[in-house]
Amino acid sequence: MAILKEDAPGNRTYALTDQECALFVRLQTGPSNAELGEYLHLTERTVKFHLANIRSKLGGISRLQLCLLAAHHEFCLTSENHDVCLTA
Repeated sequence: MAILKEDAPGNRTYALTDQECALFVRLQTGPSNAELGEYLHLTERTVKFHLANIRSKLGGISRLQLCLLAAHHEFCLTSENHDVCLTA
């Protein structure tokens, strides 16, 4: 389940797994599932599974919205708890 906390107005934190974090970071350039899988050594089906989990944790947003979010927001990754902090 995602961590639904705001540490400042407009900042939200979501808990993601290692694989979800790796996929989220790579989404900035809008790669295909096959490209993501090749880069991260995952099957396309596994990529789809992780992307669906990310989208669900972020409120059921579309793939396009997810790519735009990764590309147009500043974010930081914390390795201890795999949180992604998005800044508007």
